Amino acid sequence: MISEVDLGYLHRVSFSVKFLPGDNNCYLSGTFNCFGDGSIQMELRDGNWVATLDLLPGKYRYYFEINQYCKVDHNREIIRKPMELMLKQTGIYHDPGDSRLSTSLPGIKVLRCITEPAICDLKLVTGSNSTIRPEVTARMETHNVFEFIIQECNSYYFTSEDSRLKAGPFHCESGEPETSGSNIIYQVFPDRFSRSGPAGNFAPWDSIPDSRSLFGGNIRGIIEKLPYIKGLGVDHLYLNPFFTSQSNHRYDVDDYFQVDPVLGTNTDLIDLGKELSKKGMHFIIDMVFNHTSVFFPVFRRSIDDGDKTAREWYCFIDGQSLNCSGNASKSLTDARALSYQCFKEFPRMPKLNHGNEEVRKLMLRVMEYYSEILPLSYMRYDVADSIDLGAMRSVLGHFRKEYPKIGHIAEIWCDPDIFTRDGLYDSAINFPLRQIIIDLVRGKIGSRKFNYELVKMRSHAPQSALKKMMNIVGNHDTERVSTLLGNKEAALLSYALLFMFDGMPTIYYGDETGLVGGRDPDCRRTMPWDNLDLDLIEEFRKLADIRKKYDVMRNGYVKLARRKSGIFELTKVNGKESMTMRFSISEGEIHLNRIKHVLAHNVLEIGNSVIFSKYSFSIEVKACT
Repeated sequence: MISEVDLGYLHRVSFSVKFLPGDNNCYLSGTFNCFGDGSIQMELRDGNWVATLDLLPGKYRYYFEINQYCKVDHNREIIRKPMELMLKQTGIYHDPGDSRLSTSLPGIKVLRCITEPAICDLKLVTGSNSTIRPEVTARMETHNVFEFIIQECNSYYFTSEDSRLKAGPFHCESGEPETSGSNIIYQVFPDRFSRSGPAGNFAPWDSIPDSRSLFGGNIRGIIEKLPYIKGLGVDHLYLNPFFTSQSNHRYDVDDYFQVDPVLGTNTDLIDLGKELSKKGMHFIIDMVFNHTSVFFPVFRRSIDDGDKTAREWYCFIDGQSLNCSGNASKSLTDARALSYQCFKEFPRMPKLNHGNEEVRKLMLRVMEYYSEILPLSYMRYDVADSIDLGAMRSVLGHFRKEYPKIGHIAEIWCDPDIFTRDGLYDSAINFPLRQIIIDLVRGKIGSRKFNYELVKMRSHAPQSALKKMMNIVGNHDTERVSTLLGNKEAALLSYALLFMFDGMPTIYYGDETGLVGGRDPDCRRTMPWDNLDLDLIEEFRKLADIRKKYDVMRNGYVKLARRKSGIFELTKVNGKESMTMRFSISEGEIHLNRIKHVLAHNVLEIGNSVIFSKYSFSIEVKACT
């Protein structure tokens, strides 16, 4: 069963599916939560599993997961493809108090109006009767988004070209725009970055990793390389897990409160934090709360001793009953034999029961412990799409009372909408931005699709979240950007584009020297200290320098255009400055009139002309008059 109530920009949707004996739990999984198995736990009410979500207009796919592994429809029939849900906007809608629809930037205001799909043209009329046309329009099957820029804000209203529909008048919300500093992040996979001390019984440093490789990188090695990291203009060091574990990635935790002996000691970790503070940098660490390892003491008690209290920490499937009709897949058969839920059917990573109060207390203790001993700016939450949102809201509510300045970043691969609402995460890893940058540099999309995705992004996340997004073009779960795009020049261009966005541009260790690698584990190769590309590293330093120097690069409105010459122009403006990044992804040379730039890469200047070749770019800054 499903029902829907229109709330303006949001639609309140209620989902339900029948309960049967043997059901331990039921998850609602869909494109709205990255198909995460656990973030939306349905409640048992009057013989049905039920959940209610407030969703933006759009097309969604979803299914129900009984005991995690049994994917069913509303009739509890096993389904191979998700069900579909379409939520259409009606009329036109705007709220000046919603930062998704009214964004303040230095000197300008960006206003967005949401309309039904039939509205093809919209205009904004100010209190002085000035008519403003949209800067960018995103047209979708379920709704349209019209985006306007105004310099002075008093009263205004929106109206369709035929005057059939009108919204307003509105008055601009007062208050200073939210701005941010350079916020450059450097991500380090501890085992692969730098090794201090004897070589030990580890794999040769420059060899190709497999899933079990240990190379002996350690925390002391990171401390020794801090001058290098600082030299890249870095503000935050993000470290993948360092907890005691049996694996090299350490996302299966044995002990949350101890550094893995292979990496060093807790004292080493504290020393790293002190050295970061001395250099004016902060720490970002990984929180792994969806699952533990099978060696975690509580899980061992649940298995070895049959401890009933310990079993309540995890999601056991009582009686190994999955209540699935139809033919079970191999994964269901394996899960039935396993008898407990886990991360992506990896039996070495049993899933925690976030409804258990003791589990939530553990989460809070871990967060508080590292907040006391390290100079934390953010925590990043592994597979946040599978951690119960209600439990996370409760834990974060308690934590923020004592540590209000520490931010919280969700690892999700889809739209961050429901994860950045109502006291949840402050921001997310920006995989959608990564995808459009990669697609643009590859030539798969043009300016229209790029702008469409930007408008969608800006209308789906509050301004506070966009300012804190962990913007990436690659990380430890993706192919290296030099491998994905085919060469270092294309990779550098992708990073130059990344640095043009508000939020926190993140350098995955080694990308600044052109490190290559395919999918995990190949994307986790060792840092090639004996074979650094110093010229490429210098280009990254230049990008960091201009990001720190020019406020518009950190705080502004972004739009992409393609000129008849074939040159792309990514412009970023606020009321004080404008910045234009020109670049080429085309074969051959493109000639333009000479440009005064603050940074250029592979741009040839001859007389009054400049020549762009493939993957070359320049950045120009002008003061607004």
